[in-house]
Amino acid sequence: MRPTERDGQLPDKDAARIAKAIVSAAAAEAKQQTDVPTSLPLAFPVVLTEGGAEQLAHFLRAHLDIGSAIVRDVFALFENHGVRILEDAALTDSLPAVTFYSPRRKDFTVVLTKTLDNKPWRKEFAFLTEIGRIFVFASKQFETFTSSGRSRRFAHHFAATFLMPAAAVRTAVYSLRVKPGDWTYELLLRLKDRFRVSAEAFNIRLKELSLITGAKSAEFDKRIKEYYAQTNKAEPMPDKTLPRNRRGDLQALSSARSPTPSPRQKARDEPSSIQNAPRSKSGHGRQLAEKITLEAHTRGRAIAEVEPREKAETHAAALVRQGLVATVESIG
Repeated sequence: MRPTERDGQLPDKDAARIAKAIVSAAAAEAKQQTDVPTSLPLAFPVVLTEGGAEQLAHFLRAHLDIGSAIVRDVFALFENHGVRILEDAALTDSLPAVTFYSPRRKDFTVVLTKTLDNKPWRKEFAFLTEIGRIFVFASKQFETFTSSGRSRRFAHHFAATFLMPAAAVRTAVYSLRVKPGDWTYELLLRLKDRFRVSAEAFNIRLKELSLITGAKSAEFDKRIKEYYAQTNKAEPMPDKTLPRNRRGDLQALSSARSPTPSPRQKARDEPSSIQNAPRSKSGHGRQLAEKITLEAHTRGRAIAEVEPREKAETHAAALVRQGLVATVESIG
């Protein structure tokens, strides 16, 4: 039992502990006769270029008989083809996944960090990056290899093209008649949500496929990174008040063409402003302010304070002056 890749980030004691957990899991599967041999086409000729990564993603999708369809459960798909998946609490965001190979059983186990449980799309991307590395490992005659810039770029591009096949992305964009300069931030969030990827990854993929202008992509990239910085890399989510269908997509495309974001959009996209407002205007502590922020972000609205009407109107006016949406409502 050994790691497929040597990068110096996994301490020997952690590698030994994880290997022991894998042996235990494999034994349990064998006892229950649920162990499935790896059926990945590992003889595929790997070329460490972006084109090589795209070819592998296309070939693997054909092998798995999924064509260009959006994959709703990446983990189940590969578990059904003999890739064992475990989780380990000791792994961190800096090393979100590692893969081990058993020469005796000739199988692979991908071990994922539990710190990404609340960031499912990043977890899926990290997993598929490991699948790409498995093919690099196989091309090295199943010998542990040293990570390099080329192998990392190959694995990342494989993950992106597997999750966002060119044909599927183009079909989604062309069906809405979206021109490269017509993109709105809300529409990007809706489509990235559909492909189960991060906003950053989808923006990059649109640019790779020449489906968005450089100016629009740069505008969205700045907005996405600002959001990540404010929320510890939480994902910006689409407006849940719009229908989750083509009609909603068209509304997102038409309603957000104004160059000035609405107060509702600003409130959803600037959590730091929401968080600071309850603290400064109502005297809330950080923990309560963060709870209000999260509720406003996920549900579109939140109760910031229950107080006499005159005081509430003063606080609401202060929030509106900060560009946020605030109303005063009576109880009962």
